[in-house]
Amino acid sequence: MAFRGMVITYDGQSLLTQTQISKQFAVKCIRIGDGKYSADHHDIHSMVNPLYDVVPEIQHKDNQLLIEADITSNDHSGYYLREIGIIATDASGKEVLYAYDNAGNDAEYISPVDSGIAYEKRLRFALSITDDITINIQINGSVYALQRDLVQHVNDQTNPHNVTVEQLGLDNVDNTADKDKPISDATQKALDGKEPVFSKNAAFNKAFGNTAGTVCQGNDNRLSDARKNPAALTFTGGVTGSYDGSIAKSVYIPTSLPASDVYDWAKQPNKPSYIKSEVGLSNVDNTSDKDKPISDATKKALDGKEPVFSKNSAFNKAFGNTAGTVCQGNDSRLSDERTPKLHNHSRSDITDFPTSLPASDVYDWAKAVVKPIYEYGEITGNPPFSNPNLLDNGDFQVWQRGNSFDITERRKYTADRWVAYMNPEEGYVPYTVVNSSRRLKIVSATGGSRFLVYQHKELNNSIIRKILGKKLTLSVKMISGNAQEITTSATVLYNSSDKTSVLLARKAHMISANEYKIMSMTFDIAGDIDFDDVKSLQIIIASAGISSDVYIDYAKLELGEIATPDVPRTYAEERMICKRFGRYICVDFTMNAASNSFSNMMSIPVDMRIAPTLTLSAEGSLTTNITSERITYTSYIDRILFSFTASVSGMIRVYGRKYWADAEIY
Repeated sequence: MAFRGMVITYDGQSLLTQTQISKQFAVKCIRIGDGKYSADHHDIHSMVNPLYDVVPEIQHKDNQLLIEADITSNDHSGYYLREIGIIATDASGKEVLYAYDNAGNDAEYISPVDSGIAYEKRLRFALSITDDITINIQINGSVYALQRDLVQHVNDQTNPHNVTVEQLGLDNVDNTADKDKPISDATQKALDGKEPVFSKNAAFNKAFGNTAGTVCQGNDNRLSDARKNPAALTFTGGVTGSYDGSIAKSVYIPTSLPASDVYDWAKQPNKPSYIKSEVGLSNVDNTSDKDKPISDATKKALDGKEPVFSKNSAFNKAFGNTAGTVCQGNDSRLSDERTPKLHNHSRSDITDFPTSLPASDVYDWAKAVVKPIYEYGEITGNPPFSNPNLLDNGDFQVWQRGNSFDITERRKYTADRWVAYMNPEEGYVPYTVVNSSRRLKIVSATGGSRFLVYQHKELNNSIIRKILGKKLTLSVKMISGNAQEITTSATVLYNSSDKTSVLLARKAHMISANEYKIMSMTFDIAGDIDFDDVKSLQIIIASAGISSDVYIDYAKLELGEIATPDVPRTYAEERMICKRFGRYICVDFTMNAASNSFSNMMSIPVDMRIAPTLTLSAEGSLTTNITSERITYTSYIDRILFSFTASVSGMIRVYGRKYWADAEIY
């Protein structure tokens, strides 16, 4: 592998100028291709023949953009590693080929996985770019990523997808710890109805009473205006004092009491003691509340209660006639008069079961010598497996020739390997075939039309060995805007005109309006078919009349008697298969010819079916001493020899010249 060195294209230089203003630089991917381009790499605007994209690893430091990407054969078929491009996007999102390199004829061939050798190569690029520019990486869903990149992404705990609180439905939640959360409006409203904390004095929350530590009630008689005023009295032994400030009264207070006024028990050195019966509590047990036994009354009350039990699913349900409800005893469905439903019974359950049936009771199909045959899909639906599709581009992934075709001639290739047919003598009117999101769309003409599309399936030795003496099943999945009859057929065609084609099977299918339907038929590849000088197995899908659009999702030919689900090949695999029959070839070279006659050999990475016929698609650019009429070619399945005749010797330059190489079956 000999690359000349990555250069920034003129488009890339223009983008870099924009970047100095916006300070934003978006890298989309590293693009790998196998096309040749020998002109000035600054002039190129897009990859010649891109194959696939890879996600790069990018570092931006020290005024350099360091880009690394891994390529491997594990995800691709065999190809020549010839083109490498760095794809960026401008402010509008449009792709820009920022930098480019091409190995030309020195490209290295990367073998496919089934070759037994797996390649992995790391590409490293260093681009000068200022430190104040923000680098963005756009991830394209169609690019390939390595397993280690996936593992790194899965282990990334820093929100690599930039999930927002809005996406989670938590946009109203504040990112605060519980201890730091403010008082909510509802809580504040509830707090506004409460008294603030205050200092609780000694009289706070006391009982009513007339002693220290209690609170006097408002009607306490001591607060009456009629109460005598004790403050005006003096208490001295035998002294006369004033009372209420007006009436004189003698008050005598003795200084001691005579012994006769003291109770005998009070005079005793050992004071009396009392038992609980003396104070009326003889029946009270000296136990704490938590240690008291269950009383007889409580025990009697408990005996009238049910013990705790496990409550089953029907416990405490409402009456009803649905799941989760309880059926009432008078439910009409429990009546013996209820009309019975259909039942299945064995013969032993029936007391008068007949030992034979009259002929009139036997279905006609059961009496027929040839019993009806049902396809798998008519009985049980799709099987739990899938066979490979023997058709090329059966699900219409590849459209090298374009995306829309007006069918105004008898035969025209549309999607790769598929031909559309139109013959006015057979009642056809022009119609249109369109690439509609990997489906083949047939647009009806005004007043309705017919359509017929077919594929020439190549019958080489490998295919013949695989199908000879076997059963094959053709299935087609489609939807039509109007009800119509769809016909499928399979025919063996020969190259020699003196050999009659062999119709293997033809079947008519009815499809309703706007019905997605899989139609299938099974046929034999008999051992007595002459496969000498065989041309193809022609698979046809046709309609007698359409008045609205028709979409064909896929057509599948497989071994066996069952129409299994379609599992498409990858786009890269399907494209390589189709390139065996047709592909674009670009001619780009510069040489100094010693004479006015010279030639240049161009390799074809994948062998074509036959030596292709070239049709000029784009003139490209030629030097003044050479014209289109002076260019001829000789083609082979793996290479094309271009011969040039110049008016004079010297420097010859040809670039941007594009041919369609056709090796289809007609």
